[in-house]
Amino acid sequence: MAAVFFAGGMVDWANESLRRRNEKPLTCPPGKLGVTTEQYVSIAKSYILQHPERGKATALFLNGVLLDALEETFPCP
Repeated sequence: MAAVFFAGGMVDWANESLRRRNEKPLTCPPGKLGVTTEQYVSIAKSYILQHPERGKATALFLNGVLLDALEETFPCP
């Protein structure tokens, strides 16, 4: 679970960095929604169920899988 929390935190950090530079963020959760570790896990599980080929990724690629899941769940306009 810690790896999922860390991966989600990196996406949050990247989004804030992009916003500070007036660039489009990677994901756009509604409002100031703070995503919990459990929600990150749920989002990743749902994504993997819809994209089973991504579920075969190793822990090394967890960041990419979670990013894809978050981009699909919280797309930016």
